[in-house]
Amino acid sequence: MRRSYGFTLIELLVTITLAIILCSFAFSSFTSLLKRLEARNVAYGLQALVSASRNHALQLHQAITICGSSDTLHCDNNWSRGVLLMVDGNRNGVLEGNDRILQFVEFNLDQAKLTWRGFSGNRVTIESFGTSFASNGTFTYCRTDDDPIYRRQVIINRSGRARVSHDTNGDGIDEDSNGNPISCP
Repeated sequence: MRRSYGFTLIELLVTITLAIILCSFAFSSFTSLLKRLEARNVAYGLQALVSASRNHALQLHQAITICGSSDTLHCDNNWSRGVLLMVDGNRNGVLEGNDRILQFVEFNLDQAKLTWRGFSGNRVTIESFGTSFASNGTFTYCRTDDDPIYRRQVIINRSGRARVSHDTNGDGIDEDSNGNPISCP
């Protein structure tokens, strides 16, 4: 009698099916992890940028503007592409005269949107003494799939300090400064 080594077609199909099922679970978890990391990185990156702008303003004794920019040179309110940090002597958000770019942070958020809402209009100005030009404001990060567990906010207070939103009630969704779940504009 001849002895056969190998797998039958049924065994091979069952093994492949199980591998596909396991990979689909792993892919789902990996995608969730990537979304969570992007939300976290954007929020903490913005917090660090606000802190850096405050430090620059205090060291240089000049107003610093933070604005959304898609081309690294102009304020165009496109926060989802990148954030521009610049010395802005006349506080108009336009690079002119002795103004200069200090830093550009690229985000390139294709599946998410970053917005700014504050009394200072479409940009943040940190005065030469380290406080914000206008009252409080908020950066809001939202995914295009509108899943609330990935929403984040960076809240800037009048003294120019920034803090990142947190899940204060343990439901897995960050709350805004009023204790309500973050809503997307």
